[in-house]
Amino acid sequence: MIQRSLGCYNQLLEAQEQFLNSVYVRLRTMIRLIGLNRTLGARYLFDGHE
Repeated sequence: MIQRSLGCYNQLLEAQEQFLNSVYVRLRTMIRLIGLNRTLGARYLFDGHE
């Protein structure tokens, strides 16, 4: 009985870890995209409107 609940707990921990990893990766790519947009936008403003 205890062994089974420990197994379920381990599965829950692994699922939570995978979920957090995917969220972290998604956040990182979003931040990278926002940074790209910002530099491109600044470059466009500097180049286009002199």
